[in-house]
Amino acid sequence: MKSKYFTFIFINLFILMSGFYFIYNSSKINQKIIPEPQIHLPIKVKKVKPIFSGEVTTSFFSSALNSGLSVDHILTLTESLKYSINFVRGIRHGDKFKVILNNEATKIDTLILHSSNQILIAKTDKNGVFHDQNGVNLSNDGMVRPLKKHYAISSHFSNHRTHPILKRIQPHLGTDFKTPVGTPTFAINKGVIITSKYHPIAGNYIVIQHDNSIKTRYLHLNNRMISKGDVVYKGQKIGLTGNTGRTTGPHLHFEYLKNDIPINFEKTNKKSI
Repeated sequence: MKSKYFTFIFINLFILMSGFYFIYNSSKINQKIIPEPQIHLPIKVKKVKPIFSGEVTTSFFSSALNSGLSVDHILTLTESLKYSINFVRGIRHGDKFKVILNNEATKIDTLILHSSNQILIAKTDKNGVFHDQNGVNLSNDGMVRPLKKHYAISSHFSNHRTHPILKRIQPHLGTDFKTPVGTPTFAINKGVIITSKYHPIAGNYIVIQHDNSIKTRYLHLNNRMISKGDVVYKGQKIGLTGNTGRTTGPHLHFEYLKNDIPINFEKTNKKSI
C-alpha cells in the first residue's frame, strides 16, 4: 500500500510541474483518507486588439483624437499614408473610420475608411508597410496601373497613327488597353476629380488632377463611380471600362499628362506597384 501511495504522490507532483493544478476531494479506502485530484488546464486569456472608431466631424485628426487614438498613432498613420491619401481634403464630414492596433497597442494594424461611395481597408505587413484590399502599396510614392491585370495594348501612344475610323493620320495621345466591358478602373495616384461626364467622342470619361502638375484621363467608360470634386486615394476604383463614345470596340483609353502635355505612359519613368 505504501508503494502505491508514493506512486500517487509522484504522479501528482509531475502534473503540478507540468503546469496543471488540482483540487483535492477526500475518499476513504481501507479507512484511510486518500486525496482525489481534479485536474484543471490553465486558462489562456486571448488578448483583444484595441479598436478606435468614429465619424469625421471637423477633421480626421480631431475626430481620431476624440476617439481615444493617441497623437503619436495619428501622426504615424498620416505620415505612412501621405503619398496615397489626402487626409485634409480626401476625408470629409460624415465619413466613418476605424483604427485597429496590434495586441500590445504599440503599432497600427488596420485602418478602415468608409466614405459615401468607397470602403478602404489598409493593413500593415510585418515591416509596417500599408497595403489596401487589392494589394496596392499605400506607403510609397509610386503609381499604380489603371488596370490591375496586364491587358493587351490595342493601340500605343503615337504622333502619327492612322485613325481606325477616320482613316487619316491623327495623333493618338494615350494608350488603349483592350478589356472586357465592366473591367474595374483605378486612380493611378491620389488626386482630385476635375471632370466626370459624358462626351460624344470620349464617351463616359474622368480626369484626375494629381500632385506635381500631373493629370490622368480615363475614356470610354461604361460606368463612372465618382463625381467632380471628389478626392480619391491611390488605387481607388473610379469606374468600369466600356465601349461608350466613338470606338471600334471595348477598351480603356488612358492618358498621362505633365503640365497639360501628353506623355507616353508606357515609357514614363515610374515606380510600378
